[in-house]
Amino acid sequence: MEPSMAASLSWVGGDDPPPAALPFPPPASPSPASRDPQKGPLMLPHAVESALWRGDALGSPVTRVLSSGFKALDAQLPGGGWPCGSLTEVLQVQPTVLEWRLLAPAMRSLVAQGKQIVVVGPPKAPNIPGLVHLGLDERHLVWIHADKPLERLWAI
Repeated sequence: MEPSMAASLSWVGGDDPPPAALPFPPPASPSPASRDPQKGPLMLPHAVESALWRGDALGSPVTRVLSSGFKALDAQLPGGGWPCGSLTEVLQVQPTVLEWRLLAPAMRSLVAQGKQIVVVGPPKAPNIPGLVHLGLDERHLVWIHADKPLERLWAI
């Protein structure tokens, strides 16, 4: 069983009334992945729910993708590449070992378009000579040093 994260929100505004409800309704039925059997369904705003891609939803449509640079990986990713406008988590046995090599082809493509690569709070400092060896121009790398989770959230 996966550990669950829950946030408890309350209004601490003295005698003032709480703010109005958000303009979007909750989804009609939460996805199975968002249910907590002990607390009931976790209701996310529709805009958030529709922006999430879950690993068990390989058949879901993806509007824009960026090739990973690896044909075998592209064949497994939804839409044939890294989904754009999305958050993708790369899980590996030993973090900070090979993710640069995995992401470098896609990052080179973005840099070639004149875009910047922003890295927020990496566990280890990026190795600039190694990134140059992978074909990445360090002038397009923005490294935001943020140690604490709150700092990383603020930067994002």
